[in-house]
Amino acid sequence: MLSAIKNFGVTFLISLAIFGVIAYFATGFVTGTVTDILENEQDKLSEIIQNNDPIADETEDPSDDPDVVPEKEILGESFNFLIVTTDFRPDAFADYLPTEGDIKLGDPNYVYPTDYLGYLSSEYRKSNVTSIIVVRIDKEREQVIFSYVTPKIRVFTSAGYKTLSEVYGLYGIERLAEHINGLTGLKYDYTFLLNGYNMDELVSIVGSLGVSVAKDIYFDGKYNTFASHSIVEVTDKKGNTTTKSVANDKVLEAGYIAFSAENLYNAASVIEHSATELQTKQTLSIETARSFLTYLAGLDEDHLKTVLAQLLIDEESWDSIPEIIEEIKRPEPEETSDPSGSYLPFDTTPVETETLSPETEVPETEAPETEAPSEETEAPETDEPENEPKLFEPDTTVFESNFTIEEFYEIYDLLCSVLRYEHKIITYPVTYIAATEDSEEYFAHDINRATELFSTYRKVPETSK
Repeated sequence: MLSAIKNFGVTFLISLAIFGVIAYFATGFVTGTVTDILENEQDKLSEIIQNNDPIADETEDPSDDPDVVPEKEILGESFNFLIVTTDFRPDAFADYLPTEGDIKLGDPNYVYPTDYLGYLSSEYRKSNVTSIIVVRIDKEREQVIFSYVTPKIRVFTSAGYKTLSEVYGLYGIERLAEHINGLTGLKYDYTFLLNGYNMDELVSIVGSLGVSVAKDIYFDGKYNTFASHSIVEVTDKKGNTTTKSVANDKVLEAGYIAFSAENLYNAASVIEHSATELQTKQTLSIETARSFLTYLAGLDEDHLKTVLAQLLIDEESWDSIPEIIEEIKRPEPEETSDPSGSYLPFDTTPVETETLSPETEVPETEAPETEAPSEETEAPETDEPENEPKLFEPDTTVFESNFTIEEFYEIYDLLCSVLRYEHKIITYPVTYIAATEDSEEYFAHDINRATELFSTYRKVPETSK
């Protein structure tokens, strides 16, 4: 029994040794062969990818693919501009104290308020700046920056402390821009002034844009306000003075509105009298500006030229707009379309006229018989008083601006980018100061905080780039 087990163990060990040696050499042979095959296939695959694969070539150079549209280069530099509105309406109100400029623009037969109020009267209507909107189109950051600067911010001038509205009244738009430059640290390339009497022309050119109004707007007998009531003084027969609350007339109801000329004027000319009203006015003013700029950015090239020309050129010169547009076209030829459209107040397409051939006889027409006017004609009777002030509208462009239509291509690409750039609002930091016996209400600026907010967007001089 033991001998059989011993023989089995010896035979098993010998067989294990023999098959182990065979397996060792067989495994090495198979492994080496397979490794050589895989390495050769990998080399061939790499060579194919590098030299013969068209997909790899397209990936490396997408410009060779006709279906790939290269990104258009944006021409022009980042720029800043101001949009300033006023409530000046000599076509609706006759109680402004006339300036030398008004006298030159007015009718020589005009009866001025000084004729019946006197020069020292406090009853004159003031022409106020009603909104100041700072806009920056930033190419580097792909942003459009909006900021509302209340005209009731008080600044120091050579005439003492004045509000920004008073600065404009005393010194004009250029000095106003200088003060806003000091308040924000931004230098303004362009200014656009829109007077109240030109808002009807603006609406007729761009159409009725829409915007949301958060609060009802009222008229207190002098100016537009968010307040539904005014406190007035009343003197009785005995000379005693008391105050009472009087309801103001609602001129614009809160909600989404489409701008007519009157709606635009009422919304733009409302005056803020508190921090809360300032926030409401800021939202309304910026949304109006955004609506207007978005409309312009969505126009085709020739149509945009036409609209800007209408806004910047005197209406008497509108007939020359097609020639002006032709002169400022891009040098490369391109197919143009009719820029007028039915929505513009004039048509630039040539009028087709019928011409008569030589054989055609011109029909004879007799002039209608008219009676010669009698020498003794009476002037038509009118109910107007002889000294009634006359209303008039100054003959100015819709926007008074230092931007000219010849500069169109300096801003065109960036203006169109308003549609795709991020829109950002910077709230200008101010504190409301209530009226006292010695001064009217105003807003005090925090210039240090404002400088910090706008510092990112200051232009860097080209010499330091």
